[in-house]
Amino acid sequence: MAKWHHDVGPRVFATLEKLKKQSAWCIPRLAGESKYEVKCFGGTQVVVDLRNRSCSCRQWDLTGIPCKHACAAIGQLNGNHISYVHDYYKKEAFMKAYKPMVHPMPSQDLWPKTNFPPLLPPKFHKQPGRPKKSRISLAGEPSSSSNPKAKHLPRYNLEIKCSICKQAGHNKRKCPRVNEAGSSSQVPSQRQKKIAHQGKRSSQRVTRQSRQKQP
Repeated sequence: MAKWHHDVGPRVFATLEKLKKQSAWCIPRLAGESKYEVKCFGGTQVVVDLRNRSCSCRQWDLTGIPCKHACAAIGQLNGNHISYVHDYYKKEAFMKAYKPMVHPMPSQDLWPKTNFPPLLPPKFHKQPGRPKKSRISLAGEPSSSSNPKAKHLPRYNLEIKCSICKQAGHNKRKCPRVNEAGSSSQVPSQRQKKIAHQGKRSSQRVTRQSRQKQP
């Protein structure tokens, strides 16, 4: 509990902060009696009920954490987002769960024997079809099916580092040392590398053909 700097755990707080950033693309409109009509970028429209802590997208109902639509409505109300998180994520619930004593247990060789058959894991059955290789996407992460052109996964919270000056925040294309020295040509581009490689291969091919023609 020493890592809890808020009324909810660090993982729940990080998830809530991410949803609050995503709520910037949502436009809430008060309909009355703590109900909001929220329009999102892309044409999606949902109904948020802050009193019953429910959203028509069902994400808030299933997880207990306000979705991005609910965060937009709470933000317009200038409310505390953590207060709308379900109570079983709160610090008080964790304190009650671990308040009783955790009874000690002997090692497995001292457990009492029973006449029942031993519990074994289920037998492995190979499923028909091609096995899945792609990992399961996180909640809110764009999947490859929604964007077939996306060949790489998004690199969230990845800090880039320059390979020339070893400083963070930029790459070698925007390195200030190269721009100040005026020696940007020292850093070959991918096109220059490709042309040099093709020229090397063509020279090797000509040398090989000339050797074959010699008697």
